[in-house]
Amino acid sequence: MSERRKDATAIAIFAAVPALLFFDILFGINAFFTRDVFHYYFPAKKILREIVLGGHFPYWNPWFGAGQPLAANPEHEVFYPLTWLILLPDYIHALQLLPLIHVFIASVAMYALLRSMELSRPAAVLGALPFGIGGLAISMMSLFPCLFSYAWIPLTCLFTRRYLLHRRLRDLALAAFFLGIQLLVGEPTTAFQTGVILGMYAIYRGVQDQRTVPGIARRVGIIGVISILALCVAAVQVIPTIDHFGQTSRARGIDFENVSQWSTPFLRLGELVYPNLLGHNPAQDHSRYWAAALYGETRVPFYFSIYSGLLLTVLAFAGLLARTRGAGLALTIAGTAIIAAAGVHTPLLRWLYDAGVLRTIRYPEKFVLMLVIAIIVFGAHALDRLLAGDARIRKFALVVAIAISAIAAAIAVFSLTSAYEPAFRSIWSIRPTRVIDEMLPLSRQGWLIATGRCLLLLLLLASLKHLRRSLWFTLAGLFLLVDLGTLAAEVAPRVPIEFYREAPAVERKFPQERDDFRIFHIASWAGMSNSAAFYRRPDPNRYWVLRNALPPLTPVAHRLRVVLSGDFDLTELVATDEFTKAAWKLEKNRSSNWLNVVAAMSNIRYIGIYQRPEKALADAHGILRNIQPVKFVEGAHHPRYYFASEMEIASNVDEFVRKLNAKRYSLQVAFVGSDAFAPARGTVRKVDEWTNGARIDVDAAGRAFLVMSVTPHKYWSITIDGQPATAIVTNIGYQGVVVPAGRHVVEMRYRNPLIAIGGALSIVTLLALLLLSSRAW
Repeated sequence: MSERRKDATAIAIFAAVPALLFFDILFGINAFFTRDVFHYYFPAKKILREIVLGGHFPYWNPWFGAGQPLAANPEHEVFYPLTWLILLPDYIHALQLLPLIHVFIASVAMYALLRSMELSRPAAVLGALPFGIGGLAISMMSLFPCLFSYAWIPLTCLFTRRYLLHRRLRDLALAAFFLGIQLLVGEPTTAFQTGVILGMYAIYRGVQDQRTVPGIARRVGIIGVISILALCVAAVQVIPTIDHFGQTSRARGIDFENVSQWSTPFLRLGELVYPNLLGHNPAQDHSRYWAAALYGETRVPFYFSIYSGLLLTVLAFAGLLARTRGAGLALTIAGTAIIAAAGVHTPLLRWLYDAGVLRTIRYPEKFVLMLVIAIIVFGAHALDRLLAGDARIRKFALVVAIAISAIAAAIAVFSLTSAYEPAFRSIWSIRPTRVIDEMLPLSRQGWLIATGRCLLLLLLLASLKHLRRSLWFTLAGLFLLVDLGTLAAEVAPRVPIEFYREAPAVERKFPQERDDFRIFHIASWAGMSNSAAFYRRPDPNRYWVLRNALPPLTPVAHRLRVVLSGDFDLTELVATDEFTKAAWKLEKNRSSNWLNVVAAMSNIRYIGIYQRPEKALADAHGILRNIQPVKFVEGAHHPRYYFASEMEIASNVDEFVRKLNAKRYSLQVAFVGSDAFAPARGTVRKVDEWTNGARIDVDAAGRAFLVMSVTPHKYWSITIDGQPATAIVTNIGYQGVVVPAGRHVVEMRYRNPLIAIGGALSIVTLLALLLLSSRAW
């Protein structure tokens, strides 16, 4: 068989495996739904699709939070090429295929990297599969930006390594291109970890080749050049992103509790060998995850699994014990990852936070990614040495396999004794009042399965000398598929596709014409109420209940504009954040008429509130698909554009809240920072809106003040009869403009000029890299 045909066979395997594991997704039977998939990507990507299909450039998103920048916000991945798969005719199916495609890309990319390191094809295939279908990658199927960036890491490393070794400009260009692709995704922590890995490899390469400070510095400098070129490739996203984040609450710094959320407990490292050591995926039922106390208030891990398969993990340990080449680099990367991911479990995070270094990023557990990559790449190298007949690797692999088998067997036996329950409670900090009747059998079962898994691996390693290599490779592949495949369904659970295709009953109660009002899901503020506790309890029905409640931001998928939602990703504009906080304070103070005033300011017509639990019929699978936890109460139809009846000065949130607490104002009051006046009457005669602007025909009896319930931003341009007018921040989170007497046309247009500037730089850089890659230098 030719070399190309062998590679094609490997690629076919990488396509077939995820297709087998997720055939129900591939054929549109079921759908992913956990975490951000349903709550954020489903509505956000649908709006992006509709804006583009409507013929508009996605500068602005008028459906979230009274309007927010869209293209400048990297959470939407507007400039990432594969995002545009959402334009396929069947949006819901296309959304489900997005993560599957990246699993395939990740596997092929890792295979290419391992082959470029001159590993044999069997070692490269068995190393690439855990990168694509291991616990970390499958966990990311509900964290799109993390997965999208993760999938391209191997190709960035491949071409960077080749340039460091051979100094071909084509490799430099391709390294910058693929790192640029990662930056276009806009997931900074993953891209940063890629840079750390490249920097460590450059130092390692320098030490190996020259052992001189200038030689090491040159190689680190090359990583710097690649990074700069990559930033230029992604300038169309990077430049607007930097500008946008400077106007969000994130730029003010995130409190330490938020920064340190999802710090990885050291006990979790045992999950690298025993996949259910800490419990089972808590996506649907938290009672199956007994290590919840280790994660504080979040109660769940950021990555549902970090298990990369027993074969490569054991071989990575064997490689370390045998001190094979690259062991020092692998250990350095893994150690750095463990310390960074530990977060609050070491003093380092607190020191860096207090020093002002880590005030704008969250979730230390993201750094586990470097640990997993180190295990997979180094484990694949050890596997290659094992297949080549390295006796030391085989000896140490057997030692490790025997050790983990003995530990698993001992704990499995201990789990059958009466002493196991108190030990179980103590280790996992489970309160005496908490019932663990389901946990204990699951834990016992898990240790029995772990023992069997370890013994099978031990048998597989012991049989290497006695079997043909092709047969051993086949058995190792089957072991890996069973090992990781059984985990995939748990880490990435699915629901029937009807979960998305069937609109919740409450959605059908809204009028067909939905563009002139917003809804406020106040039920999402009532997290501690008895009703909320009932609907949010761990239960197989939980996600159907949430779907039927139309929680933020999901109404947007049904063209319902939402306002006063929590800042999901800390990328909302400061004005929106301040207005929401002001509303929270008014609600907490039980201010008179606060809800009516806020609704009038925010163009709110419907308010969602929890209702008493109702009886619902279960389907054939016992799922309460039709239970309705929230009802939307219709109020006055407050317009989005209106003339103020009175004006007050409020220079900040506290003054705004204090004045609304102290006095009952009309619903058309306008709070401004300064220069309040007695406004004349005015009438809004006609409004025409589009994605990036609006035209308002007005008639004013005198000097009047037009309030526009649209989030203020520096890139809004407002004209009155074609002449520029100054926008004034109004009611903390909105804007207004002074209108002279008479009939006028007020026009609003939004356009971010940095996107054109960044786009030009990206195009120039791509052309330059294309020229470099085409030269035979």
